[in-house]
Amino acid sequence: MIDLNILEKGKDYNQLKKSYVIFICNYDPFSRGRCIYRFENLCTDDPSLKLGDDTAIIIVNPYGTNDGKMGRGFAAFLEYLRSGKATDSYTESLAEEVDSVRASEEWRREYMLLLERDRENQNIGEQRGIKISAKEDAIEFFKNGASYDLVRRSISKEKISDEELQEIYDSAR
Repeated sequence: MIDLNILEKGKDYNQLKKSYVIFICNYDPFSRGRCIYRFENLCTDDPSLKLGDDTAIIIVNPYGTNDGKMGRGFAAFLEYLRSGKATDSYTESLAEEVDSVRASEEWRREYMLLLERDRENQNIGEQRGIKISAKEDAIEFFKNGASYDLVRRSISKEKISDEELQEIYDSAR
């Protein structure tokens, strides 16, 4: 999906430049103590076979224990992520930009809209999960010989409509 914004219509896929997706975490997602985890696309059946799409995924963990192997600039960046304190010119400019974004009313509105959309999508996902679980329960009930009436009393109409329950009942018989 990222490639859609980088490559113009009609251009050859080989013209894509190297892409980086960077996640900055406030914890160690793999509990391995590394400051940086680098990933490339490769074949899970044959790890020696790389996709060669010039896509790299980098995960930054500011709490890694191998930060002594990093340069001073990166160490200062990790310290900024941990403490919020700027210790060099780069982290000072980063702190200024963060303050600017936080003070921006437009950014705040956009952020709140995205947050609201994310919560709505989460709610939709939860409702779908409840419905799927109820359908799986109905199938199990019917497989174990429960009557339609018993299952209808056990599972609310908000989770499964009469029509959906009838379909499940008919297919389970």
